[in-house]
Amino acid sequence: MNNYLASTMLFLISLPLILLPLAPISLEPKTFGNPDLITCLICGWIVRRPTTTPTSLVIIISLIADIFWMKPLGLWTILLLLSSEIIKSRRIYTKNISFLYEILAFCLLYSLMNFGLEIILVITFTETFATQLRFTEFLFTILAYPLIILFIKYILQIKFEEFQAYEKVSAK
Repeated sequence: MNNYLASTMLFLISLPLILLPLAPISLEPKTFGNPDLITCLICGWIVRRPTTTPTSLVIIISLIADIFWMKPLGLWTILLLLSSEIIKSRRIYTKNISFLYEILAFCLLYSLMNFGLEIILVITFTETFATQLRFTEFLFTILAYPLIILFIKYILQIKFEEFQAYEKVSAK
């Protein structure tokens, strides 16, 4: 698949995932948090196709999500960008990982992202979400990640990218 086509596809898939939690389903206040499907999609996509997710695309998608979801502008973007670069730097090890290991790695990475978010919010004296909303968002995101991976793998048919450890150098 062409890199530009895959990047465009990632962007177009992420837009409904950003707008979906904004749909007015009920007039009552929320008692549970929505899963962060954007983080699941970006992390799952980067594990499979790191070259089709440039840094600028991750920044654009997560900034749009921050704006629409009225989160602190750029804070989750920075954490997601750091996480995506960690995933990209470890891609040599992710080619033959099991499904369970991938889910556990995402759980650890997402936990660290949330811990970092809470630390930064506490240091800057910013109001945080209610604990129940935060916990249910975290739990639903962890539970949604395998579904997003199955969607990427079987519906979109995006498989692991071949990793070239050494570039061929032409002798001149």
